[in-house]
Amino acid sequence: MLECAMDEHDDTYRVGYRKPPKSSRFVKGQSGNPTGRPKGSKALDKILFQVNGERIKVTQNGRGRYITKLEAMVMQLANKAAAGDLKAAKEYLRLLTHYPDLERTVHPPPNLIVNFVDSDGTVLSGKELAEDSDPDLPET
Repeated sequence: MLECAMDEHDDTYRVGYRKPPKSSRFVKGQSGNPTGRPKGSKALDKILFQVNGERIKVTQNGRGRYITKLEAMVMQLANKAAAGDLKAAKEYLRLLTHYPDLERTVHPPPNLIVNFVDSDGTVLSGKELAEDSDPDLPET
């Protein structure tokens, strides 16, 4: 342990673990950060919110339109997942499970005909499924 006399009058004070030199201690009544945070600086969450809200121009079906960067990222993620990218599909499904209310808003197109095969091999149409559906499940 380092021994040092801080004052010629006080030879009993020993500098060491949890005993800093008196000259380097905080002064009572004085802030440890006198200048404070600069006025123009922003927190990371504010910057992310601002950047995600910026609008960019995208072209869909030959027409240009403006969407937010966040919308563009989600759209790109969904497109990659649909194209077979397993990492994108995993992340997209994770997002869907994180926001369960989204599943209720996603519906198949109204002209889509879906037939299901029962365990005994009979083909069930959408109408038969709706009649036999569980009453606890929300209707789509």
